[in-house]
Amino acid sequence: MASCEATRYGPFFSILLDIDTFTVLCQTTNYNPPFAQRAWSNVWISLKAAGPMGARVFAVYSSGGSPWVAMGPTFARAGASAQDEWAHASDSAVIDMIPGTAYRFGIGVDRSVGGPGGGGTADADAFRCRTVVQITNRNPDGIAPDTAAPTSVTSTGVQDRR
Repeated sequence: MASCEATRYGPFFSILLDIDTFTVLCQTTNYNPPFAQRAWSNVWISLKAAGPMGARVFAVYSSGGSPWVAMGPTFARAGASAQDEWAHASDSAVIDMIPGTAYRFGIGVDRSVGGPGGGGTADADAFRCRTVVQITNRNPDGIAPDTAAPTSVTSTGVQDRR
């Protein structure tokens, strides 16, 4: 198993995250699968609320430069009922990848209309997130066509804004 980790911390200052607009955070670098592979993405985020708020959190991907889309049919909710509360959520999903297509992975965040925080109108004034993607072989016989190619690789992106 080969692995790589890329960690990025943002500057330590407050930044308003407008959750009324769909935003993708903690993006990985491009990955081009050399053969039939599967990506398992696990994402988590902590949001510091500027007041009562609720956010939806998705594991998302973009392939070949296309717009970001949710990796699966589910999402998680993070909510806070007061200013300075931290709200947390995680999501995971799996997709099959097409060889030779560039993939990026990240965390999609937007406003939740229900659930924890009730949707609220506040945004987040700080956040911390992490995207971890594990790439595995999906050939039926389990053998990679190129024995020099890794059968598993982990890519991580971390972003911290406060």
